[in-house]
Amino acid sequence: MKTYTEGDGAIAKIHNVTISKTNITGAAADVDQDSEEYDPAAANGSLKIEYLIPKKYSSPGTSKLVAEIKDSGPNEFVFELTDK
Repeated sequence: MKTYTEGDGAIAKIHNVTISKTNITGAAADVDQDSEEYDPAAANGSLKIEYLIPKKYSSPGTSKLVAEIKDSGPNEFVFELTDK
């Protein structure tokens, strides 16, 4: 889960969930996307994104995945992604 700062966790409530995995090729793909040197604008139109998980799961408006975070107990979730 990605949040605002390391170790802050999620607020207890029902959350929309997105899941994504991509393969990026092109001029900017040689740099780790999490590094400070990453600049997607440097690709000058040659950047190609391949969605390894269906693209619909990468947007809160189309994924239709939800998870309820509770104050206590483990909050572990398994999502069955049925589209290919």
